[in-house]
Amino acid sequence: MSYTKFLIVAFISTVSANNNCTITEFAQVAEIVKECSNIVINDLVVPAYSTLLLNLKNGSRVTFTGNVLFEVGYWEGPLLEISGDGVEVQGNAGITEDGIYINQDYGDIGNYSREIEITNLKMSNIYGSVQGVLTRPVHIVCSNDKCQNWTWSNINILGGGKNYCNFQPTEFIC
Repeated sequence: MSYTKFLIVAFISTVSANNNCTITEFAQVAEIVKECSNIVINDLVVPAYSTLLLNLKNGSRVTFTGNVLFEVGYWEGPLLEISGDGVEVQGNAGITEDGIYINQDYGDIGNYSREIEITNLKMSNIYGSVQGVLTRPVHIVCSNDKCQNWTWSNINILGGGKNYCNFQPTEFIC
């Protein structure tokens, strides 16, 4: 089975005891997002042909601990959709991964193995920070013509090294 890794990481978080809702299985997503405003997503696997849909309450905080792996499926839908006003997306302390990491099915040596399309990706109002000189706020690797119609606005991830993008989203300077 193949996976596409999409990791959104940021700074340190403090989760209040009275509203701690942790997602560890995909089946929990809809209910926890509906009920909670302080959400932890811990080592989640998103099934193929599924969207990690986070229609968050305004002012919500989402903390990623570990990775989010998307099983590969060839379909038209988005992998991840986050919405809500004043939303904060964070990672746990000591993260040494990139803030936003999109790797369009490349192997370990830099050659892509399949031409999986990533289209119509919209991101806005994302902020946070990463730690360490080997991390990047944004890291995008996509083959020619397979990443299309991306619109990003108000992306502000601090820290780490320099962004790397071989594909340039609309309204985002890499």
